[in-house]
Parts: sequence; structure tokens; C-alpha cells
Amino acid sequence: MGAGFADTFVLVLYVTDLVHFDLQGRPDLEKVRREGLREVHGLIQAMMERKHTLKTFAQLDSIECLLYSELKPKCVLFVSNPPKKANIRDVEYKKLSETLLSRVILELDAVKTMGDRELIAAKRKQLIWETQAMLSELDAVRKR
Repeated sequence: MGAGFADTFVLVLYVTDLVHFDLQGRPDLEKVRREGLREVHGLIQAMMERKHTLKTFAQLDSIECLLYSELKPKCVLFVSNPPKKANIRDVEYKKLSETLLSRVILELDAVKTMGDRELIAAKRKQLIWETQAMLSELDAVRKR
């Protein structure tokens, strides 16, 4: 059982206690119960945002892994040692640039920036800049 399950279980117990709490005909206790339910609702929303943030970071990590472990080495090799023949260089350029666009940029565009928006947006932006830099290097080699 993870911490998320334990947190959820505690909140369910808390809500159950609040719902079944005997008010003993006192309106002041009803106000306290409503405030407690609002607090629990806020905690549940925070937990859901946290879960979404973690899921989104997992998506970004997967794209980052693809970018740095698979695509960047191919781009570095192409830039450092481009094919001598123009037609072969163009074919390799197209493969690499289309892969960067389809497997990185489009995937990053699909990432929803909910949850911790600032951190997610910053990570996404960093990956886009890195991909654009790779594309610029590929373009420079293609024009030689």
C-alpha cells in the first residue's frame, strides 16, 4: 500500500466521522461540520492535483529519456560527421528532423500543464528549447 492509499483512507474515515457526527441539535456544530467537509474537499483536490503532477512529470521524463538517450546521440553523430553526398545528407536530415518533430515536439504539445503548472511548464519549455537547438544544428549541417 502506497502513501496515496493511506492518505485517501484517512480522508474517507474523516468524512465518515463528519457525516455521522451527532450534532445534538446544536447549530454551531453544524457550522464546524461544514467547515470540516470543505477542508476535506480541499485536501482531496490537492491530492488529485499532486497525482496529476506526478503523472505529467512521468510523461515528461519519458520524452526527455527519448530525446537524450536515443535522438540526441544520432543528431550529434550527424552534425559531427555528416554524409558527404548531398542526397544522403538530405535523407538523414529529414529522418532526424521529422523524428524530433513527431516524437518530441508533438508529444510535448500533448502534455497537459495541470497540477503544478509552473514546474511542468518550465520542464516542458526546457525540452522544447533543447529540441529546437538540435533542429537548428541539423539545419546548419544540411545547408553546408
